[in-house]
Amino acid sequence: MASSKKTSAPITPEGESSGSTKDRVVKMAIRLFNEHGTSAVTTNHIAAELGMSPGNLYYHYRNKEDLIRAAFDDMNEEADELWESPFGPAGIDVARLLEG
Repeated sequence: MASSKKTSAPITPEGESSGSTKDRVVKMAIRLFNEHGTSAVTTNHIAAELGMSPGNLYYHYRNKEDLIRAAFDDMNEEADELWESPFGPAGIDVARLLEG
């Protein structure tokens, strides 16, 4: 799972170097969980993909369970934002559709 090429600076899954470390860890965890399943991904895999030490990851998240909870919260927050939008998740005017 760990990439064979090393980078000089940790990157996000999107290839950007911005964002808080906690955000980058969660986004990478979600990507790896989606690709390989939660049981196949360890915190060491996530740390390696981000180019950070496992200790740095553990500074932000005590264990894999905490990381899964943070990923779940992050995904729920994104879903809530989409559904609270007047145009819904696909840019559709939901209120207009519900009116008939």
